[in-house]
Amino acid sequence: MPALPADIAKYTTDGVVVTASNPAIKTSFSDAQDGGEVEIEMFYDTEADAQWALNERFAIVSQIAPPHMALEIAETIALGTDIPIAPQAPCLRVIDAESGIDDTLRVISYAYEMNSDRYSIEVMK
Repeated sequence: MPALPADIAKYTTDGVVVTASNPAIKTSFSDAQDGGEVEIEMFYDTEADAQWALNERFAIVSQIAPPHMALEIAETIALGTDIPIAPQAPCLRVIDAESGIDDTLRVISYAYEMNSDRYSIEVMK
C-alpha cells in the first residue's frame, strides 16, 4: 500500500536554504568565484544552527586577503605529539611585525627537516 501524502508530510520536514553574500568581493575581484548558486547539503536541527555554520564558513572564505604563508621555524613545535593534529587542524599564533600579522592561524601542511632540525609550515586564517 503506497504512503498517502498526509502520512509523508507527518514524518518529513522540508529543507531550508540559508545564504550569505559579500558584493564587495565581486567588485574588488571581478574573477572571484561565486559559489552562491551551489547548495552545500548540511543537516541541522534548526535554521539558526544552519545560519551559524554558514556564517562561520563565510567569514573565512569571504575575506578579501586572508593571511596565507609559508614559515620556517627554528624551534621544536611537536606537531602530532604535544600538539594534536586531529580531530581539527592545529592553530598557532603567528606574529610578523613586518607584514602586520598578529593572529591565530591554522596549520594546513607541515614538514620536518631532519638535517637542519627545523619545521616548515604552511598556515592560513
